[in-house]
Amino acid sequence: MNGPYKENNVSLLGGEYDLYIENTPGRTFQADVYIRTRFTDLTKLFFWRVSYRSDLLDVSNRLSIILASSISPSYFPKGQSSSFAEEVDKLLDQRKRNQDQSDELAVKILNVSDVRDVVSIIGGNPTNQASAGSFVKRDPGLTLDFPSIPSIPFPDDNPESGYSDALETADRGKEAVNKASAAATRALTSAAKAQTLANSCPEAAAAAAAAQTAADAAQAASNSSEAAAGAYFESQAMAKDLDYSGAFKTTVDALVATENAAAEATAAAEAADKALADAERAVAEARAAAQAGFSGTQ
Repeated sequence: MNGPYKENNVSLLGGEYDLYIENTPGRTFQADVYIRTRFTDLTKLFFWRVSYRSDLLDVSNRLSIILASSISPSYFPKGQSSSFAEEVDKLLDQRKRNQDQSDELAVKILNVSDVRDVVSIIGGNPTNQASAGSFVKRDPGLTLDFPSIPSIPFPDDNPESGYSDALETADRGKEAVNKASAAATRALTSAAKAQTLANSCPEAAAAAAAAQTAADAAQAASNSSEAAAGAYFESQAMAKDLDYSGAFKTTVDALVATENAAAEATAAAEAADKALADAERAVAEARAAAQAGFSGTQ
């Protein structure tokens, strides 16, 4: 190509572009391509250095890109070669030197099998070395234990198995709901027994009130678990729409909520049982005191 090829202010898709192509200074069968684009108030400059390879087959791709980059619009040539061409020459020379050095290191590494020898060849940091299969902390002074990750069920890579995992998780959640319901029933039974004792023995009134409070807490936890279980129906709808991952996540969230509620209901039931035991003890003590008083009058 004799002299640079230029196109200026070419309209395209609501914007404009300028084109400048020249033979790469000091290089044969190479060209530098500059395209400056303008769209509204945004200007960009794109650069390519390409190589032409002569070929007997006209249909073959005889152009190859040596380097492509988005650069400052100030590098666009103004009637003469851009200074950016020199920067590209330096970059390509450095790339070649790096490649030569990399090839030499690769040959050396092929002849060793110990990782420590490889680190030494590439000039890596040999400190904090560890035996195979062990782990060395980056900071030797770090004494904090690394946090452990709790066991969380995850579906495997097969999307449909995600649905089966969701169903399995839902079954666990339903068990938690049943557990919470049973705990609430147990707490209400203990509260009713304690109240019966309090009706006949005022000394058991405080324990009966505590049992009722615990029973109310157990019932609230049971209601919470049932509300959380409603998400299982939502997950079934997701599964019908083939959103297996969404169905699985929904069931996992519901499982956490139902199991937490079941734990709260169980704790409340235990508190109600304790309050019932306190009421029974208060009644027994009151009866013993009454019996002692009656015996004293004989």
